Amino acid sequence: MKLAGKTDVGRVRQENQDDYRAGELPGGAVWALVCDGMGGAKGGREASQGACNVIEQVFQEQYAQCGAGQEGAFLKKALISANRYVFNKAAHEESLAGMGTTAVCALVRGGEATLCHAGDSRAYLCRGGKLTQLTHDHSYVQELVDCGTITEEEAEHHPQKNIITRALGVDYRLEPEVTSVQLQAKDLLLLCSDGLTNMVPVEQMEQLLAQDAVLGLPHDALYRCSLTLQLSAFCYATISGLPQETQLAVFRLCCALYAKALPQESALPRRARWGARALRQQDFGLWCRYGRRFQLL
Repeated sequence: MKLAGKTDVGRVRQENQDDYRAGELPGGAVWALVCDGMGGAKGGREASQGACNVIEQVFQEQYAQCGAGQEGAFLKKALISANRYVFNKAAHEESLAGMGTTAVCALVRGGEATLCHAGDSRAYLCRGGKLTQLTHDHSYVQELVDCGTITEEEAEHHPQKNIITRALGVDYRLEPEVTSVQLQAKDLLLLCSDGLTNMVPVEQMEQLLAQDAVLGLPHDALYRCSLTLQLSAFCYATISGLPQETQLAVFRLCCALYAKALPQESALPRRARWGARALRQQDFGLWCRYGRRFQLL
């Protein structure tokens, strides 16, 4: 098994509130963790880093006692320990009040991946070039989808998409969700925050992950594409009223980044392809008409 990871603040926000950990364990097992903090710049960063530190410590100090068939209980214990740490820290430091973090953690051993999560950070299985979501979002919008109030397509750009219903640190009690999947040779597990899934459609993630071997750094391609789409959406939303020369300069920057990202337009949803084509063809007028569609990814 091989591990690779990456996190970055991106080109829109000033603070990176994501954090991750991963490592090898005795007997050929591996583990990985992604956390996405919330609660202001300082609070979100403290929550994700603190949760990662606690869960990493649990693996270092208690994994030896994790017997066969106890993987799920072990991961739940780790997340619950992190939850109590973040909750107590927020309760005793006024500047951190209200902070919390999502978490998705994987333990792979004996041909099986056990997953434990809280929030909307996700785990995917890539098998034969196809991604399957293994976790179920703990979010308000997902609840609307589950009860049939809205469709999956409507959920993609719902105004309350960022409201999560379960997270570490927001309550002293936490019930993480556990699931497991049998693995096959050449399978790939992807753990990620919504910083990726809100920006890059599944079809394009599949295409990018298939471009290289497991450690051919496909995550760099995902990262570049995600940044391009984030920047284009952000710029289009903020250029209104700016001088024409400023708008053109911003547009040229987006075009240059798009060329470096090398996204495949065929993998984009149809509603986004005209915006992507505008960047590829460096057509400013077309971008002004269709650039907004990046925001629907």
